[in-house]
Amino acid sequence: MERVIFRKQIEILFLSGKKPEEIHKILVEKYSSKAPCRATVFNWVRQVKWKDISFCDSPRSGAPLRAVTSSNIEKVRKAMEDNPKLSCCMLASMIKVSHESIRKILIEHLDMRKMNCRWVPKELNESQKKARVVSCRNNLIEWQDRWTELIERIVTVDETWIKYENSPSRLSGAEWRKRGSRPPEIPKLPSNARKIMATVFWDSKGILLFDILPNRSTVTGIYYSELLGRLREEIKSKRRGKLKKNIIILQDNARVHTCKLVTQKIKDLGWTTLDYPPYSPDLAPSDYFLFKNLKIFLQSKKFSTGEEIIKEIDGYYASKSLEFFSEPFEKLRTRMKLCIDQKGEYIL
Repeated sequence: MERVIFRKQIEILFLSGKKPEEIHKILVEKYSSKAPCRATVFNWVRQVKWKDISFCDSPRSGAPLRAVTSSNIEKVRKAMEDNPKLSCCMLASMIKVSHESIRKILIEHLDMRKMNCRWVPKELNESQKKARVVSCRNNLIEWQDRWTELIERIVTVDETWIKYENSPSRLSGAEWRKRGSRPPEIPKLPSNARKIMATVFWDSKGILLFDILPNRSTVTGIYYSELLGRLREEIKSKRRGKLKKNIIILQDNARVHTCKLVTQKIKDLGWTTLDYPPYSPDLAPSDYFLFKNLKIFLQSKKFSTGEEIIKEIDGYYASKSLEFFSEPFEKLRTRMKLCIDQKGEYIL
């Protein structure tokens, strides 16, 4: 648009009797550095003089796009449908066009991006996907208008391994180094590194019970039943009035959580369990939120005893606000809806 304005003004000034040098000075005074240079002004004045000036640039053909054609776009589309792992070089060799043309077709015409794989807990079959959808739909229908009540009644539980020595993250170990030098290294901890099993019961207001499994012991139905008894006492002392609301336990389908002894214990306590689909850590607040944040906090930390681990974790949870614990339960409803929308696929 600036070119059009300048050309019109040059034409008006020239027809009013101004010389090219005067026109240039007038434009410089008015537009300073944005004004066209002296040579350009003289060139446009010459065009006005010979009545050969055009206020708009003439269309330019540019380099012909011989490779990006509808037929090649269709070839790339079909190739991607058959094998989405093909590289740009392989496609260029197959279709006999340049590497850059393939990139242009993929990005601009097919709106595609190359995405890395992400780890998922399990390769779900159709039956398992359907079970996830049915479970989420039933929970949402049952608690649709009473989600606040569910959050007040729910207590969730899960187990996790906590290591005495925790590796730093790859990002925390990043360094600026000269090109060609060796990258920084982080030693991988041995698979038999010392660790303890922690069982955590918590709700939307904080941690209720944090228990460490004794050395050389395993989580059994008897052990878990005893924890449920202790949990009742913790709820009684920490959440006055919560027991009257009939506790709802959210737990996974591990054998120790569903054995007859534990099922009877939950029934004796007058509690119920929330329907939870198998192989669904993405629908467990402990997995997608609590433990995930805990492992980030423990990065690079080293402990000598189990008491040190408990003290560090107690301090970590004590420093968190009420919103920290309530947020994952609010997100649980959104995650259930996403699971239904994605037809049972994992929520990434």
